[in-house]
Amino acid sequence: MRRKFSTTFGPSKLGKKDAAVKWLFTIDTEEDLIVFCRLINIFRRKGVKISWMSTAALSGAYRILAVFQGHPGEMDHIFNFIRRTEGVLHVAYYQEGGADAASFVFADGKMEALGTARWPDLFPQARVAFAGQGSLLLEIPPGSAPEAALSTSQAAGFGRFSRVSES
Repeated sequence: MRRKFSTTFGPSKLGKKDAAVKWLFTIDTEEDLIVFCRLINIFRRKGVKISWMSTAALSGAYRILAVFQGHPGEMDHIFNFIRRTEGVLHVAYYQEGGADAASFVFADGKMEALGTARWPDLFPQARVAFAGQGSLLLEIPPGSAPEAALSTSQAAGFGRFSRVSES
């Protein structure tokens, strides 16, 4: 009897114990839009349902930030697939609510819940990675986020992402 192999991911292949988690991928690519197209095609083929995405032009490169839900067992595979893609310079991924220190804090449509004016007070050394259309993504330098600020942001429903791996 031959076994059928499939690279499709989704709830049908995973039990209830493997609950979906939010993930943030940061991907730096060459300054060529075909790389962006390749990445979108990879997300499509792997069944990744992106809930939020931002792109930015850097000096000689593009940066893509994407938030989506996925199962922990899929992320290493997707990470390794992306990092081997032609034109990808650097990739890192982050898990929401990880045990390590927060690297990013994400607010999707909830900026009014905490008030954008309070972000500089909560995270004084944070850099705004993206802000627009009701979403805010802050990059938190290592060791600069006080636990009280992270607790306040989590209580307001904001996602806290901790680094899992990078290339």
